[in-house]
Amino acid sequence: MSIDVERPTEAESIRLIGTIGLVAAIGVAVILGIHPPGDSDLYDDPLEFGEHVGAFWITIHVLAAVVTLAFPLVLATWGRMLDTARARVFGSLLAGTATLGTGLGVLHLVGTDTITIAFYEDSLGSPGSEVGADVFLRLHAATLITWIVGFWFAVQLVGAVAAWVDGKRGWRVYLPAAGAVLAAVSVVITISERQFTTLSEMVLFRTSVTIFIVWLALIGWTMRKHATA
Repeated sequence: MSIDVERPTEAESIRLIGTIGLVAAIGVAVILGIHPPGDSDLYDDPLEFGEHVGAFWITIHVLAAVVTLAFPLVLATWGRMLDTARARVFGSLLAGTATLGTGLGVLHLVGTDTITIAFYEDSLGSPGSEVGADVFLRLHAATLITWIVGFWFAVQLVGAVAAWVDGKRGWRVYLPAAGAVLAAVSVVITISERQFTTLSEMVLFRTSVTIFIVWLALIGWTMRKHATA
C-alpha cells in the first residue's frame, strides 16, 4: 500500500530559501554590528587582543559559523534560477565556491577564533608570552585572509560574472563586483603589512561584508518575489 505524501511545490521551496537568505543577511548584519572592532593597535598588542577573548567573543563566532551555513543553499538556488545556460554554468561554479568558502569560514571562526583562542588563553594573557601570542595573531590573520579570498572575494566575483553573463545589470552585477574588489584590496594591504590594519579590516573588509549582506538580502527578496509571481 502506497502512502501519498504532499510535496512542496518549487515555488514554495524557492520562497522558503529566499526567506532563509533574508534571515541569514540579517543575522550577519547583527553579528557584524556587535563584533568588537579591530584596529592596527589591537593587532600590534597581543595582550590587548587577549582582552577581547571571552564567552561573548566565542559565542558570536560560533553563531556566525552557523549562519554562514545558509550561504551555499541560497546562492546555489539563485544560480540555478538564472535565465541562460551559460549563466547557470557560472551559477554552478558559484555554488561550489560558496560551499568551499563556507567551509573555510567555519574553520576560521570555530577553529582559529574559538578553539585555538581557548588553547592560547595563557599565552594571550601572560606578559611573558608575547612571542606565542604574536604567533597566534599571525595565524589568525592567515586563516582570515584565506577565508576572505575563498569566500568574500571569490563568491562575489563569480556572482557578478554570473549575473553579467545572464544579461543582468544594476545591483546584481555591481554590488558583488564592488565587494570583490574591496576584499581583494584588503588582502593586498594585509599581506603587505604582515597583519590586519584599521584600513584593511575596519574599512575595506567590513565594507565588503556589508555589500555582501545587501546583495544576499536582495537575492532573498527577489527569490521570494519570484515565488509569489
